[in-house]
Amino acid sequence: MTPLDVSLGRIVAAAPDVDDWWLIGSVAARLSGIDLEPEDVDVLGSRDTIEAFVHNLGGGVIAGSGSDLFRSTPFVRVAVAGGLAIEMMGDLHLNTGGWQPLTVKTRVAVPTATGIVYIPSLAEQADIFESFGRPKDLAKARLIRLPPLED
Repeated sequence: MTPLDVSLGRIVAAAPDVDDWWLIGSVAARLSGIDLEPEDVDVLGSRDTIEAFVHNLGGGVIAGSGSDLFRSTPFVRVAVAGGLAIEMMGDLHLNTGGWQPLTVKTRVAVPTATGIVYIPSLAEQADIFESFGRPKDLAKARLIRLPPLED
């Protein structure tokens, strides 16, 4: 199993039985077929859902709740032996001239080697990257929005 598969397996096993969580970031793009190599796995959900995830995962390191651009309650980083770290964000807000909640509108089920995970639609992933506004996120949004190459 790849490090990503190991982490996805942990997420699938720990997922609470609710429908308000998603994988976002590079992992979601990769699961959508975009050629990105994730460094960690970002999980977004409500505060209650993320707290349930963390409990089911056996805990993690609370890494603070925010920066000038982002804040979440909680923000927890879970180290995964043999896998990618999992970063869990509850009630994520973005500072776009004022704090606004990140609301995901789409939920796409993606089968993996270890079970089903959920991601936003590819178009919404690009929107999310753009809303983050950092150069690395804008580059990922451009990669998603590139027209496919024709044979």
